[in-house]
Amino acid sequence: MNTRQGGAARLLDLVTALGRLSQGEGAGGGLAEALQLLLQALDAQAAWFFSHAEGSTLPICQVRAGEPETLQALLPEALEMARQELEFNGGKASTPRPGLVCGLVNPHGKSGSGALILAREAGSEPFTFQEQEVVTGFSRTLARLLAGRSLERSLVEANQELARREFRLYTINHVARVLGSVLELEDLLRLICDMVCEIMTAESALLCLHLEGDGVLRTRTGKFLGQEGFPEFEVLLSESFLEWIRGFEGHTAPLLASGDPRLCQTLPDLSRHLERNGLLHFAPLTYKDRFMGILAVGRKYTGEVYADRDREFLSTLAPLASNAVSNAHLYDLAIHDSTTGLYMSHYLRQRAMEETKRGRRYNDPVSLIMLDADFFKQVNDNHGHLVGDQVLRELALVLLDGSRRDIDVVSRYGGEEFMILLPETNLEGALVVAERIRSSVAVHPFCGGQLRLTVSAGVSSMPEDGNTHEELLAQADEQLYRAKRAGRNCVFHRGKASAPV
Repeated sequence: MNTRQGGAARLLDLVTALGRLSQGEGAGGGLAEALQLLLQALDAQAAWFFSHAEGSTLPICQVRAGEPETLQALLPEALEMARQELEFNGGKASTPRPGLVCGLVNPHGKSGSGALILAREAGSEPFTFQEQEVVTGFSRTLARLLAGRSLERSLVEANQELARREFRLYTINHVARVLGSVLELEDLLRLICDMVCEIMTAESALLCLHLEGDGVLRTRTGKFLGQEGFPEFEVLLSESFLEWIRGFEGHTAPLLASGDPRLCQTLPDLSRHLERNGLLHFAPLTYKDRFMGILAVGRKYTGEVYADRDREFLSTLAPLASNAVSNAHLYDLAIHDSTTGLYMSHYLRQRAMEETKRGRRYNDPVSLIMLDADFFKQVNDNHGHLVGDQVLRELALVLLDGSRRDIDVVSRYGGEEFMILLPETNLEGALVVAERIRSSVAVHPFCGGQLRLTVSAGVSSMPEDGNTHEELLAQADEQLYRAKRAGRNCVFHRGKASAPV
């Protein structure tokens, strides 16, 4: 034991430093302070705390104390002693010279194992047995402190991981419920892109779908921060690409790089489109062994790289999105007319009932326009049904252009009959829309200018013509019939034409 003047006080300081270290003050700084006090108490010139580097048998220095020149000069011998002591793991190891002393911390491979080495310069007195005991006691105390801190860190990390898992489960459950509640396909696709950008802090997200069964992958919607719209492209799928994607069936949806060699090999056009638009990763969307498309994401707008939790979220979202998109697609097919793409009559009736209920509650107007293509039978008889279908598709586009696409409901009501539901639109507004559509149809060059067509329309509005959707439908039908009898190519409301025949 050091009997020099002040040695006891230095040991007392050392105990105080260890106390501060035990109370959680920075491990690196607190240990360095304790080593410095240990040097002073034992009149040594250098001290190191070595531990094994991860994946290597070579010790690395974690903390040191002493003058830099002395540390540099004595480091080779200290490093060799630490290597031998850690290799023997508490067994008998040779000591290079009496000016070195070692204390093992957590021997036998325990967590936080290491070697504490103290050194004196050449020519100094060797360490006495009592001084070696001080180093051994210090090492054992340090071992208990480090073990306690390691356990505390483990508990904190375990609690943090549990909290992360609970949050992920909550997020996934919330996402699944939200996605399952949206049946309109376009609304669902926009919602998916919004979720990806918000939760993953991605600057862009793009959905490309393969729903038509024609072997073509098409962009359907996307979100690019700071930009309007999204890149539109089509890619003809290859069998080799589909075979590659089928290899992931039954597993968690993978997160693939847009520059993945397999993608470049099996579908290079898609890889080029994704990279050109800054989309770094994508997850395939599959449902019941059917490839439905891809969900691609760009880089983070925070500048960070994607972490494991981001990859896990996107890989978990992909099957949920696939299921929701499949259901929405089936619903979309059930409510849309296959020829024109407009809503079908049963969907319009349902929406009309909902809007009239809401209108009665909040005292808002609701209007209906019923239209019929004049002399359409002659188009089929003279040009065939294929031309007739083309005329109906073009007529549907004219109706959509003349209405508010995000608010009004345009439907095919019968063979050549159409209906437009106009929420929050009074009678005057409905007459303006009907006349605008009538005049647009009259000048539209159908089939590249080969055909001309006109429409007749009947208008009804709540509250003027009733307070239920049945009353509005009946009144619009009656006004259409009167427009037909009046000579066609006009708009009627209660027997008065809004435009000359």
